[in-house]
Amino acid sequence: MLPIAKTTIISGGTGGDGGQGGQEGGKGGDGQGNTVHFTGNINSVYLSAATLDAYHTIMDFVSPINSHPRQQEVFETWQPGTGTWFLENETFLQWETESPRVLWCTGIPGAGKTVLAYYLFIHSLMFGPD
Repeated sequence: MLPIAKTTIISGGTGGDGGQGGQEGGKGGDGQGNTVHFTGNINSVYLSAATLDAYHTIMDFVSPINSHPRQQEVFETWQPGTGTWFLENETFLQWETESPRVLWCTGIPGAGKTVLAYYLFIHSLMFGPD
């Protein structure tokens, strides 16, 4: 799996009670919801049981087929240099800078569309605009 070298903070919930602040009203307080903080190379993400249950409920509704084990197997066999040819392709370079931002990839099952899409996703996380 490709390492993700990026820091991302995701906070949820609403602010806490405001303090004594005179005319301004005071600080609103920290969020009371779940907070996820990623730093460095990310190989695993840990979620609370409630968050994980909600995730599985949504995923089971959207797609009852579980392709994750096969995808994980493919991603673990990732070789250095995989997908770099695509990043140098003129069509991709135009897509990165022009509108509309739709890039359509077709191929037979097993051709590598998912692996390529994952590679582009990781590339956008590491090098895309923040």
